[in-house]
Amino acid sequence: MKKLLVATALVTTMFSAGALAATGDQITKSIQVTATVPSSTFSVEPTAGQWPTQVELNYDVNVGFDSWNTTLKSVSGDGVNASLMGTPMLVSGQHSIPLIVTVGTQVLDNTPRKVADDAAVHGIALSVTTDNSGYATFEAGNYSGTVQLVFEDNI
Repeated sequence: MKKLLVATALVTTMFSAGALAATGDQITKSIQVTATVPSSTFSVEPTAGQWPTQVELNYDVNVGFDSWNTTLKSVSGDGVNASLMGTPMLVSGQHSIPLIVTVGTQVLDNTPRKVADDAAVHGIALSVTTDNSGYATFEAGNYSGTVQLVFEDNI
C-alpha cells in the first residue's frame, strides 16, 4: 500500500510542476485538411497515386513546353462528362499562355463533353499542355495558373 501512495504522490507532483512551468505565451496554428471519399457509384481518380495539387510544365528554349499527363479511372452510372470552370491559362504579369486540357479524345472547354461511355473505365488520358499557336517565342517570367476540372455522372 505504501508503494502505491508514493507513486501517486510522485505523479501528482510532476503534473503540478508542469502546470506551473507552462505560464508563457501561447501560439495557436490552424491547418486546413480536406478529404474526398468517392461514392461507390461515381468517381474519377488517377490510376496511380492521388490528384496532384501542383504540376510543372517544363520549358526548353529549343523545344518549348512539356505537357503534363496522367491516366484516370472512372466509375459511373452511364459514362462521365467533363468540362472546365473558367479558361485555363498560365499568367506572368501582363503575359499569358493559354492551356489546352484534354480528357480522352475530348479537348475541354466550359461545355460538358462525354469522356467515358461505360460504367467503369480505366485508362482515360488526361493531358494539360500549352497552346503554342500564334507564339513564336514566350516572354520570360514565372508563370502560374489553375485548371479547374468538373466531372459529372452521365445519368
